[in-house]
Amino acid sequence: MFAAAFIIILVLLLATFLIFKIKKGKNPQNSSSNAEKPEAEQSGDAKEKKKKNDPILESLRKHAAKHSSNPVALQQYATACFEAKHYQEAFDAYTSVINLTDRMDAAHVPSNIDVRRCRIRKGLSAVHIRKYDEAFNVISGVFAAKKELDGELLWGLGVCEYYRKKYDRAVHYLTFVIKGFPDNVEAYRYLGMSYYKMNRFTETANILQQILGWATKNDDKELIFVLADAYYHSGKKDQALKLFRYLRSDPTYGPSACLASGNINAEENRYPLAIADFETGLSHANMRTELMLDLKYSLAQAHVANKDLRKAMELFQQVRAVNPSFKAVSQEIQKYGEKAASAHIITFLKGTVPEFTILVRNLLPLYFGKVKVKIDNIITESSTYADVTGTVRKNNHEEEMIQIRFYRTEATVSEKDLRDLYQKMKTNHAERGYCFTLSTFSPECYEFIEHRLIDLCGKDILMGLLVKIP
Repeated sequence: MFAAAFIIILVLLLATFLIFKIKKGKNPQNSSSNAEKPEAEQSGDAKEKKKKNDPILESLRKHAAKHSSNPVALQQYATACFEAKHYQEAFDAYTSVINLTDRMDAAHVPSNIDVRRCRIRKGLSAVHIRKYDEAFNVISGVFAAKKELDGELLWGLGVCEYYRKKYDRAVHYLTFVIKGFPDNVEAYRYLGMSYYKMNRFTETANILQQILGWATKNDDKELIFVLADAYYHSGKKDQALKLFRYLRSDPTYGPSACLASGNINAEENRYPLAIADFETGLSHANMRTELMLDLKYSLAQAHVANKDLRKAMELFQQVRAVNPSFKAVSQEIQKYGEKAASAHIITFLKGTVPEFTILVRNLLPLYFGKVKVKIDNIITESSTYADVTGTVRKNNHEEEMIQIRFYRTEATVSEKDLRDLYQKMKTNHAERGYCFTLSTFSPECYEFIEHRLIDLCGKDILMGLLVKIP
């Protein structure tokens, strides 16, 4: 009678425990992962926290060192290291256990040594220290010897295949894990990431959105970014925009998130918002050059759409200065450059003397930049050109006399024209000359200036200056 009552109570307790586990498993966001991220992916603070001295662990380490040929002592130490997440030490200790037991006859292996579990945990430790090929060889060998639905083992295989870029096989293993062990959050993470690497964005979103709360709580910015990108590519722009904006201030994912959110706003014709996103992205430091160029190029296009061609041209020119073949930057400059500077071009070629004088006074400081330039005289008596005399102040505070000529026609500048400029330089005792044109220079011009201090500023340079003038 007493025995029957005891059995009934035991069964009820077991059933209660199983119901609790099942309920817990239905919401992976509220669960702790059965397997942590690989140790090399964790922050320095997290690693340092794990490596604080543990007196029990230290005692087991000393005992294992004293009995280095005793597999039981080594297994105890390896287990303690694994549970404390000291994966390098666990890997070494499990390796020693396996080496010892492999040299024993099966009959002499101590009964309390679980060789299979030691191999699994050696493989899992290898995952955490990023020895993925070795981890895969160990874990797949265990799985081949005895195929069973072991959550740790299948998770290890899935993560190994993910890092070995065998994404379809990672999906295969990790799908089994979340079906049999639905509280393994890391299985959801790597399953979603595997789908993402395969460009299967709908599946990525369906998996990762189940653990978004966990990702936010654990500051997993990579997962949030991937989910946002998956939302975008599966047509869910509103959800994507919300997550991209959440990441805008992050130093790692912020620039890319700003680019993505800006592109979404631009696609929806919300150009002021797109401009704000791109500018926020450019405010980040230490980003890849390619990403910086992409942000500037996209910002320029948003300014074009917002009818601010001057700002657009400045950005296009910055992009071309770094990489002339980036996307269609050269075509964009050609397409919008003359349009942006059209009013100034008319003034340069046909404007009145007062209009041209104002233009020159705005243009020369842009050309000389930080060097202080003083204009002494502007002479516009000729119908084809205008002469400017002035001085520039050098770094050593010495002043240099300069002679500048602006050819106000679209005819090619010839060597004869330059000789006339050179003669004017001598007359005015100018040390350096500059020649500007919206056209081109003849080949002889370049030969003429080889041994003379004259700078030739053709159409590209002059147009670049004109578009910067408000």
